[in-house]
Amino acid sequence: MSFVLWHNYLQSFSENKTDIFDPFIARIGQAIGKIRQRKCDYLFYRLVDIIVDHYFVMFGHLEQGLEEIEDELISNPVVDMVHEIQAKKKELFYLKKNIFPVSDAIRSLLKDENKFVKKNTLKFLSDTNDHLIQLVQLIEGFRETITGLMEIQMANVSNRMNSVMKTLTMIATIFIPLTFLAGIYGMNFENMPELKIAWAYPLLLFVMLVSGIGMYIFMKRRKWF
Repeated sequence: MSFVLWHNYLQSFSENKTDIFDPFIARIGQAIGKIRQRKCDYLFYRLVDIIVDHYFVMFGHLEQGLEEIEDELISNPVVDMVHEIQAKKKELFYLKKNIFPVSDAIRSLLKDENKFVKKNTLKFLSDTNDHLIQLVQLIEGFRETITGLMEIQMANVSNRMNSVMKTLTMIATIFIPLTFLAGIYGMNFENMPELKIAWAYPLLLFVMLVSGIGMYIFMKRRKWF
């Protein structure tokens, strides 16, 4: 939105169609309130204040979305929410890009004398400026929240990778002694006496089974998994 304010003239420009002013326009049409008794500078303040209030509504939706993402990341660590987090980051950047110019413009009106804005209206604009300061603080807070969500996402990915590596390591550790025994008796040297014993093969399988179970029990008692 852009506004052109003169002594008794206010013109507004909007890049996109919006309905946020409809209730206010309806109140003017019904002569509700004191808006018709005041000058254009007060009308300017009311329109800017409506825009700022609408930013609070948008921040409410953003906060709700971030809370839903956080709950999902905590309750379901295997879920991938990177795209959703990035979307919220872009939404926050969009709000920042729109709010900061408004804040600068209002501060400029309050700081410099302006013949088109009366002192009584400056008091109202000062209140709007306080709201803008709150919005700027919310932007910083949401930025930290989004950073924290991304860290949770990365931590979940790291934990999943560690769990996979732990499982693979456990399996490899169990099969190390089995591979050792299979390697020895797979050499087929001529002077290996065990090769001529009838029950050597089932005995070797039994020893390998006991070794595997023993390794599993050992790691379980050490709470390695």
